[in-house]
Amino acid sequence: MITDAAYAAALTLIDGLFAYDTGCVDSGIHDPVAKKALVEMIRAQPSGDQRIFLSKVMRDLFLTDKSIAQGYGWEDVRELATWYEDELH
Repeated sequence: MITDAAYAAALTLIDGLFAYDTGCVDSGIHDPVAKKALVEMIRAQPSGDQRIFLSKVMRDLFLTDKSIAQGYGWEDVRELATWYEDELH
């Protein structure tokens, strides 16, 4: 299971990597070494924990009341899921 501190760091990293990889090169994070470490951390988790981790990431990035008020929604969840499968899984 991922600790709260590791989750918070991973959430920030995923947000930045996802932003960069989907075209926000000014505000995103381009760090292949950190991306590789993130992949290794995710893959080290049992599949059930990976599912919970990704579900929480999607919720926390795009489905909070604040995120929805900022214009995020299910479409962003779908795009993140595609990116996750292509880049991190």
